[in-house]
Amino acid sequence: MANLFDGVLDTNYEYKNLETEGSFSFVSGDTYTIQVKSGVCNISKSQQGGANIGGGREFNFTADGGPIYIKTNGKCSLSIL
Repeated sequence: MANLFDGVLDTNYEYKNLETEGSFSFVSGDTYTIQVKSGVCNISKSQQGGANIGGGREFNFTADGGPIYIKTNGKCSLSIL
């Protein structure tokens, strides 16, 4: 499976749309793996709360057509497969 995104994001401690920040689009119904390679970020379906994920961790989710938000605590390196 090819990477949908592989790079570094820095949202300056604010929630931002992950697709907009990474310049890609999720396909509704497809399952993705987000791998946080370094740094710390928060991934959420709203602009609050969510899962706090540190470097070396990954998780899977199925896109449902709604936005996914990311808030980074400084620079965060991720891959999305």
